[in-house]
Amino acid sequence: MTYTIEEFAEKYDADEETIRYYTELEILPYSKGEEDDLLFDQESCEWMEGIQSLLAIGASLDDIQEFSSFSTPQYLRALIEAKYKR
Repeated sequence: MTYTIEEFAEKYDADEETIRYYTELEILPYSKGEEDDLLFDQESCEWMEGIQSLLAIGASLDDIQEFSSFSTPQYLRALIEAKYKR
């Protein structure tokens, strides 16, 4: 399934500006539609869930940016689970 930025923001209870900021930081993958609108898919959903989980446990956007440069959503999820198990 593909989401517009409006749909994606609503799905994750986030502002559209926040979603745009995450794409600018290159921590949230997206594609462009015919009119250069931002589109989000299942991979985007997995990253957004990881981002929100990491923010919830106190990670900074700088930390998330560093993680995302060498990671996958599955690895982020494993980090989150390890953090909660402590």
